[in-house]
Amino acid sequence: MGQEGKDAATLDCFFDELGVERCEAIEAMSMDMSPAFLKSATAQGHATRAVICYDPFHVVKLATDALDKVRRAVWQDLRKLPDKDAARRFKGARWALLKNPGDLDDDQTITLRKLERRGGDLWRAYALKEALGLTPGLIGR
Repeated sequence: MGQEGKDAATLDCFFDELGVERCEAIEAMSMDMSPAFLKSATAQGHATRAVICYDPFHVVKLATDALDKVRRAVWQDLRKLPDKDAARRFKGARWALLKNPGDLDDDQTITLRKLERRGGDLWRAYALKEALGLTPGLIGR
């Protein structure tokens, strides 16, 4: 009983074992962001009534990756400025942005406050990442 794997066929096998009646009764499914799982659950018609709930770890990871991409773009822009030390001073901001706020040391807290005052795309990306991670019940922090 059951099939190992991480593809649509694996989940198809699971749904086949459940049977049509029990598949139709599924109200919600939690999964990572695998297109194969989504395909099996929805496109294949197995759990058409289910609300798809993506695994919070993967959602926050995507937001963190996007935040780091914005941070790198800001750093590249700073490197083009006449003040050659601006990029060097900013480089340490990475850890302040990626750490949980409760784990910041004093220097990182100061860095984060400076970024907040500056605002812009980087601060918005940080605020979105934190909003995802601090939603009650979403991630155990």
